[in-house]
Amino acid sequence: MHKLKIAVYAICKNEEHFVDRWLNSMQEADMVIVADTGSTDGTVEKLRARDAIVYNIKIDPWRFDVARNISLNFVPGDVDVCICTDLDEVLEPGWREKLEKVWTPQTTRLKYMYTWSFNPDGSRGVTFWYEKIHRRHGFRWVHPVHEVLAYYGSDPDCHAWEAAIQLNHYPDPGKSRGQYLPLLEMSVREDPDDDRNMHYLGREYMFYRLWDKCIETLQKHLAMPRAQWKDERCASMRFIARAYKAKEDCREARNWLYRAMAEAPHLREPYVELAQLAYGERDWPTVYCMAEQALKIKERTTCYMNEPFAWDATVYDLGALACYELGMFDKSYAWIKIAVEMSPTDERLKSNLQIIKSRISPGQYTGQNLSACGREEEDSTGAPPPSAGSTADQPTVEQGLTSIIIVTYNKLDYTRLCIESIRQYTKPDAYEIIVIDNHSTDGTVEWLQGQQDIRLILNEENAGFPAGCNQGIKAAPGNSVLLLNNDTVVTPGWLRNLKKCLFSSNDIGAVGAVTSCAYFQNIPCEYSSMEEMIRFAREVNHSNPELWENRSRLVGFCMLIKTEAISKIGLLDETFSPGNYEDDDYCLRLRRAGYRLMLCRDTFIHHFGNVSFGEPNVQYKNLLAANRQKFIDKWGLDPHCLATPAPTPDLALKKWFVYQYEFNHYRQLLQNTRTKFFSFIDQAEFAFLSGHNEKAALVVKQAADFAYHSHPGCFVSPRLELILRKVGQKLNDPAAIPIDIPEKNVDKRNILHVLSQGYPVGSGHTRLLERWINMDLESAHSILVTLNSSTTPQWLIEAAVQSGGWYHTLDASTLSLCQKAKVLRDVAAAWADMVVLHIHPHDPIPSMAFGTADGPPVIFSNHADHAFTLGASAADIVAEYRAGGKAITLARRNVNESHVLPLPLGGPLDLPDKQISKKVLGIQEDSIVFLTIASPHQLVACGEYNYINLIREIAKRQPHSAILVVGPSESGEWLQLKRESDGRIRSFGCRQDLNLFYSAADIYLDSMPLGSFSEAFEAGTAGIPVVGLATAVATHLSTDIAPGIVKTHFSSTEELFTVIDRLVGDEAYRLEQGNSLQATILQNHYLGWTEHLNTLYSLLPPCHKPSEILDVKEQPAENSDVIWAFFQHKCGLSHSRFG
Repeated sequence: MHKLKIAVYAICKNEEHFVDRWLNSMQEADMVIVADTGSTDGTVEKLRARDAIVYNIKIDPWRFDVARNISLNFVPGDVDVCICTDLDEVLEPGWREKLEKVWTPQTTRLKYMYTWSFNPDGSRGVTFWYEKIHRRHGFRWVHPVHEVLAYYGSDPDCHAWEAAIQLNHYPDPGKSRGQYLPLLEMSVREDPDDDRNMHYLGREYMFYRLWDKCIETLQKHLAMPRAQWKDERCASMRFIARAYKAKEDCREARNWLYRAMAEAPHLREPYVELAQLAYGERDWPTVYCMAEQALKIKERTTCYMNEPFAWDATVYDLGALACYELGMFDKSYAWIKIAVEMSPTDERLKSNLQIIKSRISPGQYTGQNLSACGREEEDSTGAPPPSAGSTADQPTVEQGLTSIIIVTYNKLDYTRLCIESIRQYTKPDAYEIIVIDNHSTDGTVEWLQGQQDIRLILNEENAGFPAGCNQGIKAAPGNSVLLLNNDTVVTPGWLRNLKKCLFSSNDIGAVGAVTSCAYFQNIPCEYSSMEEMIRFAREVNHSNPELWENRSRLVGFCMLIKTEAISKIGLLDETFSPGNYEDDDYCLRLRRAGYRLMLCRDTFIHHFGNVSFGEPNVQYKNLLAANRQKFIDKWGLDPHCLATPAPTPDLALKKWFVYQYEFNHYRQLLQNTRTKFFSFIDQAEFAFLSGHNEKAALVVKQAADFAYHSHPGCFVSPRLELILRKVGQKLNDPAAIPIDIPEKNVDKRNILHVLSQGYPVGSGHTRLLERWINMDLESAHSILVTLNSSTTPQWLIEAAVQSGGWYHTLDASTLSLCQKAKVLRDVAAAWADMVVLHIHPHDPIPSMAFGTADGPPVIFSNHADHAFTLGASAADIVAEYRAGGKAITLARRNVNESHVLPLPLGGPLDLPDKQISKKVLGIQEDSIVFLTIASPHQLVACGEYNYINLIREIAKRQPHSAILVVGPSESGEWLQLKRESDGRIRSFGCRQDLNLFYSAADIYLDSMPLGSFSEAFEAGTAGIPVVGLATAVATHLSTDIAPGIVKTHFSSTEELFTVIDRLVGDEAYRLEQGNSLQATILQNHYLGWTEHLNTLYSLLPPCHKPSEILDVKEQPAENSDVIWAFFQHKCGLSHSRFG
């Protein structure tokens, strides 16, 4: 019989996957009580099935303390002991017996051991005392976040301690902590004198990389009278140091770490962090000293500030590296052995162990196991051991001094900007600057002479770039030489990243950076000021060997070269003075000497370009031509041959990108876009968590519009959808409907079509809606426009009214987005039997309106299936119009319910006589007419998918053919095509009446790379055979229009030409293919379309229940995403400014 009545209480939301493990660990309690705050998964059902007592509560605005106090109030008053836990925590078995042994009638709360995190090997990481076991009465929770128990009882607050009770934390890595920052800011506003929350707020700013706010807030914490706990003060000082380090102010970072040591000399953490900082600067004496001091501290504290890196292999790893560099091989070996023992699976540490051991002779080393292991051969490379990586979380060792060579000739403003950027963003001991001035006359010399950290060489005349560089190289003592143009601005981490690549392999002779302006080395970049450029560079400059690219040539604006390679091949060839092609010559010489050249796509610097020689003019062009000829005379080949990059190894990708650098370029563009898109999401989350729901919805709208036009590598954002759903859940206030809604039609099914904006011409989704209404005669169809009703065609309004429905708009009033969503929800609930969303990809209103359960079921019409869109997750089912769209939905939109509904068509076209149409168009009767209807952007050449080359070849192979292209205007290259083909290839611009062209056509040639889906179907209904080229990788851009029935698109031009040859030469086959396609399309898209529609209706649930948003992480980008970003950029659809 237990002497105490014990209850476990918790709060939870959507933690179904934790329920069983958590309840298993709590089964020693007498009861388990859970306050659920809005789960939409199976959490509540699973808890109740395991006999937990579950209450449903709603906290608005959200606060952790309020939620916990409500859950505590559900605990019966006769309970003796309460245990507060979360569902991602586990109590180790036997806890009840241990608790009852130490609990006395005087005990108010119990402290026990809490493991917050585990190390990768499964050992305990951050572990400290915790106190969420307490007496039933006399306690309440305080603070909106990082809440704590406050005691208000009349008895003395008496603590018991039991280290044998162990609570373990197994957090969900996918859970966002985005709500913490606004809650912490609220907490500090409510109690500005609370030192604990001030510390937490400063730490949170650090997590958000808000360095200045972090520093300011933590300094406030340190100045507070109540901030006396030395461990926490030390942590604040360490976090300030991290902020200064991130701001590239390592000197101030050191100062704060020394203060942290003085504040809490019993803690290892500040010593190890200073060792890490010194390691990045190659300050080996400091690394050694700090490692030595850290290891003197043997006792790990049990407060929440203790950090795993201070107690794992990191300190021994750092110490071993420092000792190695200082020649203390015995101690280096002793420490690296311990590091390997502590982390036995770390291959780098094991490799270091062998390298360090090879430096010790048997007679010198006195440690154990040396003789047993034997003495290995000395490392033939003479290189130091690989440096600390994962354990020390620092960059690799930068190999010696780099001599930066800058040649100047006037342009003082650029030179000053360049040198100041070197000083600001380069570690002081890693470089020297050597400037060779070619007789400047604009004050450059005088300014350079006043700089104490520059070695200056003055020429009495302009010796040119190659000769100036050679002067600098001769004076350079460094073991690497960097040729740097004076019209560059370097960036954080630039030299560290370049040197990491250069010294990663003995056969690498030179490396270069990417930039904004350099042939073959520019990357897409977006900035309009130096501040924006530096922010952009910080995003790029993360060392990543996967972004190192073998090159046959590097541009000399920023080229880092090993001194040993210079010694081997000599100086730059001054024959190319004053400049140009000397870098091509040097790269060829390096390669012929056996060295590789690498482009570091993980290193970005800014390059203004055309400063040294000015804007291109006749004299400059003559210099280029002369030096190019010098190169040809010297080597017997054209220098442009050297610039040919490596071909794309993936054969499917090669159809889009001939060279690997092209793919890398657009992959970088996609990453840039993704970064900007994520910043929109962060803004939206912050607005929501700060209580600004309308602003959150507006930012989501902006983000989605950006993502639609500039593909971010994903087709849906769970984070954006989740924001809209949470906003929608708050739309509970009754709102007057600003429109008059007629009574429901009792004789028909009432369908509400939600339209963002309709268009009178050129819009597939507007015509689709009209045909849906006209062909579904069993329903009354109404239309509600959410964003812009000014362009709604009258024929669409008439179709709705004639069906027995109505037409209304929400944009005529001054409603906000949130108010519109509430009105939409109320209108749907009052009138509709089902809802169909025909919305723009950036329309947030339906996601808010239908993000909650109940009401009529919802269909999402996926008319923009090729791109990013909002709204699909708010629907019960997604209506697709082609198999490719369904494939994307199921794989990339986090939606499980998807059904292909054939595109509704208006029936056979009423076409004029073919021969009359040909005559009107000026085409000979016996000509075979090819027709393409497409917007100009659909025909932009991308790699092998070159429509103009394709029709040129068709015209060449089929001399009795005529090719009509409706869409592009007859100008530029289209006018040239007409002339080349003697009028057989013609373009007609945009036309409204297409029947004349369909009537004249014998073969419909689909556009590429982006197919014309609707126009190809219209051609099929006219009995015209359709052919096209199917796109590789990005298969959704152009595919069969009747898959599995009639093959229309082919994977190679050879196969396509074979089919075209037969269609042209065999009239019976042409008629057979056209009739077969016509019959298939009419059956599925016209005559039998309502059967498909009724099947879709039958799949709907009786009432609306939106799918759960399972994952708050955006999916990783795929190769097809790079292609779509490439296509958008090439055809001008992207809203972003790049290049």
